[in-house]
Amino acid sequence: MKLEEITPAALKDVDDQELVSLHRRTHQWFANAEESGAAIEAIVHAHGFIVAEMQRRGLTHNVHPGLDQVTLPKQAAAGDVVI
Repeated sequence: MKLEEITPAALKDVDDQELVSLHRRTHQWFANAEESGAAIEAIVHAHGFIVAEMQRRGLTHNVHPGLDQVTLPKQAAAGDVVI
């Protein structure tokens, strides 16, 4: 799945393995974007959608430095439940 295809609706159609794989991929995209100075907004939004879907399914989300430190405070500020 491409970054621009990651939406809450689209994530409901992927299986758990693909969801976890997409989660890992967003962390990789974030690290690469930080190194190159590229924009991160779309990655942060996609990661937030993925984390919310993981939570909805009862999947474990382990917090790591970097992307989680950017995404989770935004979700909390928006009133979304944070893992």
